[in-house]
Amino acid sequence: MGSVTFVEDFNEAFEFTPVAGRSNEYVIHSKVPRSSSAEKEMTSEDWDKFEKDIKDAFEQVP
Repeated sequence: MGSVTFVEDFNEAFEFTPVAGRSNEYVIHSKVPRSSSAEKEMTSEDWDKFEKDIKDAFEQVP
């Protein structure tokens, strides 16, 4: 997974909301409704892949 794909997927699933009265502080919210059938518990394999994808994405940042 390339960093562009990762960022696109991230932006599709999450949004940043600024914290009132605090500069450069944000809260991350899921764009997927909690009642969605797509929501599920991540397995240890899912977490391993997630961590690897994060690491790979940051290695591609100049």
